[in-house]
Amino acid sequence: IFFATNFTDNDFQSIFLLTQFFKIFRPEITIGHVEEKHSHKLELDRLISFQDQVRRNIAYDKLSFVMLRGDSVKEALNEHLVKNNFDLIATSIRHRNLFEKLTSRSLTKKLVNHVNLPLIAFHTIKKPAMPLF
Repeated sequence: IFFATNFTDNDFQSIFLLTQFFKIFRPEITIGHVEEKHSHKLELDRLISFQDQVRRNIAYDKLSFVMLRGDSVKEALNEHLVKNNFDLIATSIRHRNLFEKLTSRSLTKKLVNHVNLPLIAFHTIKKPAMPLF
C-alpha cells in the first residue's frame, strides 16, 4: 500500500485508520511525499519530522517512508507506483478553502485521473475523533 502525504495533520488520522483497516493482512505501507519545486533540505526535514511523529504515535511496524522527486506529482507518483508494484494507493482528502479550490487541483483528483490503481481516500475531520496525540 502506498500512502501519499503532504504532511498535513489529517494525514495522521488517515494513516491510523489505514493501519487499523488493513491490520489483519499486515501489509507493508509506504508513506511517500513528492517534492516538486521546494528546497530538498526543507522537504527532507519535514519528512523526517513527520516520520518521527508517525512512528511515535501509530503502533504499526511495517511502515516505510520515501521522498520522491519529479517535475509533476502525478508523473513522479505514477513512476514510483508502477516500478514498485503497489496494489493500492491511499490518501487524505483535505478540505480546501475557496482560494485553494480556485488556484490548485486536488491531489486526490489527480490520482483518480492518472493512476491505474485502486484508490482509497480518507475523509477526515479537523478535530480527531480519537485521541491519537
